[in-house]
Amino acid sequence: MGALPPRNPPAALLLRPGASGPHIHHQTKLSTMRKLFSMFCLLALYTFPAAAQQTFTAKVLSKESGVPLSGVTVTDGNGTSTQTNPEGIFKISLSAADTLYFSREGYANLVLSSEQLKSSTSILLTPLGTQLQEVVINNGYQPLPRERSTGAYSHLTAATLSQQVSTGILSRLESITAGLTFDRTKSQGRTGIMIRGLSTIQGPREPLIVVDNFVYSGDINNINPNEVESITVLKDAAATSVWGARAGNGVIVVSTKKGRFNKKSVVSLSSNISFTGSPNLFYLPSMRSEDLLEVEQFLFSKGFNFAETAAPDRPVFSPAYELMFRNRSGQLSTAALTAALDSLSRIDLRKQFNEHVYRSAVNTQHNISLAGGNNNTAWRFSAGLDENISDLHSRYRRINLGSNNSYKFGKQLQLNTTIAYTNSYTTAGRPGYTDLSTLRGKLPIYTALVNAQGTPVPVMNTYRQPWLDTTGAGKLLNWNYSPLSDYEHTSNKTYLQNITAGLDIQYQLLRHFTLSLKYQYENQQEQTKALYGEETYLARNLVNSFTQIDRATGTVTYGIPKGAILDDGTRSMVAHNGRAQLAYNASISNHTIAALAGWEFRDAGNSYSNYRSYGYSEATVGFSNVNYLTLYPTYATGEQNFVPSNQQFQRLSSRFISAFANAGYSYKNRYHLTASMRRDASNLFGANTNDKWNLLWSAGLGWEASKEKWFSLQWMPYLKFRTTYGKSGNVDPSISAVATISYFVVSPYTGTMSAILDKFKNPDLSWEQVATWNSGLDFKLWNGNIAGSLDVYFKKGRNLYGTTPADYTAVPATRIVKNVAAIKGSGLDAVINSININRKLQWTSELHFSTNRDEVTRYYLTNKQGAAFLNGGNNISAVEGRPVYAVYSYRWAGLDPTNGNPLGYANGTTSSNYALLTGAATTIDSLQYHGRALPAVFGSLGNTIRYKNFYFTARLTYKFGYYFRKSAIGYASLFSSLQTHSDYYSRWQKPGDENYTTVPSMTYPADTRRDNFYANTAANIIRGDHIRFQFATLGYEFTDQVYKRLPFASLNLFCNINNIGILWRANKEGIDPDYLSTVIPPARSHAVGVNIQFR
Repeated sequence: MGALPPRNPPAALLLRPGASGPHIHHQTKLSTMRKLFSMFCLLALYTFPAAAQQTFTAKVLSKESGVPLSGVTVTDGNGTSTQTNPEGIFKISLSAADTLYFSREGYANLVLSSEQLKSSTSILLTPLGTQLQEVVINNGYQPLPRERSTGAYSHLTAATLSQQVSTGILSRLESITAGLTFDRTKSQGRTGIMIRGLSTIQGPREPLIVVDNFVYSGDINNINPNEVESITVLKDAAATSVWGARAGNGVIVVSTKKGRFNKKSVVSLSSNISFTGSPNLFYLPSMRSEDLLEVEQFLFSKGFNFAETAAPDRPVFSPAYELMFRNRSGQLSTAALTAALDSLSRIDLRKQFNEHVYRSAVNTQHNISLAGGNNNTAWRFSAGLDENISDLHSRYRRINLGSNNSYKFGKQLQLNTTIAYTNSYTTAGRPGYTDLSTLRGKLPIYTALVNAQGTPVPVMNTYRQPWLDTTGAGKLLNWNYSPLSDYEHTSNKTYLQNITAGLDIQYQLLRHFTLSLKYQYENQQEQTKALYGEETYLARNLVNSFTQIDRATGTVTYGIPKGAILDDGTRSMVAHNGRAQLAYNASISNHTIAALAGWEFRDAGNSYSNYRSYGYSEATVGFSNVNYLTLYPTYATGEQNFVPSNQQFQRLSSRFISAFANAGYSYKNRYHLTASMRRDASNLFGANTNDKWNLLWSAGLGWEASKEKWFSLQWMPYLKFRTTYGKSGNVDPSISAVATISYFVVSPYTGTMSAILDKFKNPDLSWEQVATWNSGLDFKLWNGNIAGSLDVYFKKGRNLYGTTPADYTAVPATRIVKNVAAIKGSGLDAVINSININRKLQWTSELHFSTNRDEVTRYYLTNKQGAAFLNGGNNISAVEGRPVYAVYSYRWAGLDPTNGNPLGYANGTTSSNYALLTGAATTIDSLQYHGRALPAVFGSLGNTIRYKNFYFTARLTYKFGYYFRKSAIGYASLFSSLQTHSDYYSRWQKPGDENYTTVPSMTYPADTRRDNFYANTAANIIRGDHIRFQFATLGYEFTDQVYKRLPFASLNLFCNINNIGILWRANKEGIDPDYLSTVIPPARSHAVGVNIQFR
């Protein structure tokens, strides 16, 4: 954050610092994209001759020393910008209607009209300590000085974003943006990002992402973080309503770097490499091998699962069980059995994976850019390369090319062209520790991946090993599965190309009016080729499963031909965006007006298809035909099945049109009024035109009290109040107001195309609406040594998507999604910046503090049985009067001191009747409510220390006020699927243990209802509060001002550590609340890098 404007700007214009076929079809698409890319490159790089025009020239100096200041950014009302040169001089085209914005890192911005500028050619910057940074906010439609805004924003500069190292841009936002949090424990949403909590129940909860003024439809990971100039996070209705019916969850506006007029050509180079350690496999709660073997011996003695030896599908048994079966039948002596089990007890699957599978991940990033400009032309070209090798040997390579150019034709016309091209390539790696499973569940912890010589060996999978060793009399393919050799014959590759091209024409019609016409084209083509070689288990298993052997003649018939199997999928996205807007900007005496009105459209189409080819040959690019219409008896069971075709086709089209208006009025730069209105329509909603259109609006007031004559608080030189109210919306593109039909491949039964009714008629469906009230203040204390902002907000979500009973006479369903739900929420966002030491040693701090609470006010519950709400807060509970994600549990009465059974409450008394405790008699009202599953309080604390050319930055994050359910042992799962848990060592074993543990005794036979009851009791609900050390960066800057002989203007060397670890947590189990105990947290990463700017 930087400085707010001075209370009374002097006439000297002081700037105050401180602040046909599938393969051919895809190749055709790629060829088309290459042609489009070439065409747009020629357009973007072609420099048009520009007519000579008058320019305004001024010099920026330091008021204290009189030294010229370079790097001051000067921006006009259309977003065209330039920078001062090393002599502090800038040139920019200036007309009578222009308003210029001046900004520099650590200095407050100043907004000046052309009339004010003509009275002076010298601008002085006066150093004053840290203040609120007066940035020019880009909401995706127009630049807006923060001091004239009334809404709630977070603005992140490239310098702030570069404090971390990552391939993607969104992962850098978590610890540096007030009011923004990531939730990695829920399945709803792709990125897990939430701005100011939830605004919906069943709809998408992610914010709208805008890149260079248009909604971005491609994969956000396509964006090169090194080419991002700034990110503005829009939070309240005044900020988001300009984006209308898709902005209810907030908006993230990404602005990429552009060329600037009248700037000397500059070449910049950045490069870094990061190393990430292997994951901690011992984080997941598990039993030791010897203890699991002991349990299996106990089960064998009880005859557990003996009946399955006669099952027709020959289900797999564990290696220990097979050894004990051989001993039981006399094929293996007791001494040999003991020796074999002892050998297994010394194997730990986690150690096997650490030794033979995982390795340190290595990520590299390189970026180069060339930028410059003169009076009439501004240009920038960039190229980036990211190459990543994961801890499982998967590879990711991304190439980014970008070019943008601006051309001025006289004083009135300006043309801007932008093109961004991404080409990425991903290959899958080895299977991870949590990826492998068997027919029975998890691989036993004593499983060996290699033998004593290091050669990969088979592991248990689907069928019993003795049957696999003898079946088929040599006429079947090898039916064993070896993970470490199987992946070597699997090639899973994804190719992605994305091209985004934009054209912006700006024409000054009259003195204060500017007409802007914008168009953007986006095309993303993605192809996934999963080739399973003839040696892979998938290919061998399918061939064997559909093989018939004539027992009399020995003739072998293959329902699926031997050879490789290719799954070829293509995903296509094409989007057209257009906008026409008329802007009015004027500063007349004490009045400043900025207004715009316009119209825009968006047409996006998505399609997906997948084809499977059997008997595929890479050498000939040929495949064999397969009969999908004939039923074959499968080899293992004799059941009749069709050969799986794995063919899929999907197409989705969404169209939006909008009309909008936005205006801001300022009087004496002291009183501010803003208003916006937008009306949206979409093909997704409403049977009638009136239902398709939705009117959204906002209004805001701002008052800079510190500019009043009577305001004389010396310790508070700046104070501004803001308040806004308005409505925005939310839309789920996966639902529709009209009945839709999904078509499938040809039915093997009828020989014709099959189809189902995918979505039912829903003529009342409309947008979700989110109304938000926000009040805030911006302040500066003690000469700017402390500065910050405080925002309080309330929001209500109406007409939200929710499940409700369906009209049987209208649709063939019992329930349907309609606009029948509602929630409310409230919270606070506080940002405090401070200068703690400001001498040769500089120490600054930044504190983010946010609160958020949501409550369901209307929702139809289809089921009130308690068991439906026991998900540990991972799924929507939606109980009226409670949070959307709430944590419930069965009430806990401890362990029975006589047998270690878990006890609950039924009809007011303790009980171990698990059918009663977990059955229909236990409703939501009988459960214990603990609290929210999402943090009620969250934020971060950052500190930066500078000494001469050294700098050190560190950031802590925190989350408080929420609960989660930890995993627990289930004896039925342990017995049937070898699902182990470290709770085993804390189990009740004798009377008196109930005073020290909550883990029930191990009983045989296991009772699934007993396990379910215990797992969902209050004994396993714990607080998620924690403090995390997120990252730290140490660097040194070389500049030509200090090192005169450097061949470049600046060089920055840095090292970074990310995911350092949790400093404190409320739970004593050592669980990371962001990943619970079922997902392995990411390992710590270390990076070193360099940034160079050449003269």
